Amino acid sequence: MRATRFPLLAGLLLAAGGPLPAASLNGTYDDKGTQVAMAVDGPSGAASLHALLGQQPDPVLASLDFDGTGSVRFAEANGVLDIEIFGEQGQRIWHDRWSAREGFSYEGNSAVIRMQLGASPDHRWVLVLNPDDAGRVLEVKAYRVLQSLLGPHGEPVGTYVFTRRDD
Repeated sequence: MRATRFPLLAGLLLAAGGPLPAASLNGTYDDKGTQVAMAVDGPSGAASLHALLGQQPDPVLASLDFDGTGSVRFAEANGVLDIEIFGEQGQRIWHDRWSAREGFSYEGNSAVIRMQLGASPDHRWVLVLNPDDAGRVLEVKAYRVLQSLLGPHGEPVGTYVFTRRDD
């Protein structure tokens, strides 16, 4: 399995004004999507954007933990990304805000979110978000960050696509 290294340019890109994405990340996306590529052994199938944000790429566990999620809304302005997650009935069930300090940046035309559960270096993830040129589909690539003698590197977990809603 090939590992991909991630440059740590988040602060530099934002400080320099950073490149803007090809299409806006802003919008509301269906929580349920499709896994289009898988890099590690395990079950494949439907995907949950909420589950990926919760660092749970396994579709079986995600369907148990995140079944009631209906949509995810991204709103980015001035280098800050607001994420709201709504239930199937439209009620807001989760909200968080990410800036460069919390691990949000643009690298090239991609929005990048770096996450860590607690203080454990074993629970670090990177999500690379790429809307298509028309802004109708969001591609999400998930990586698990692993430590090695040469430093941290990203192990691909999977690639997922989610449809943008018109609302």
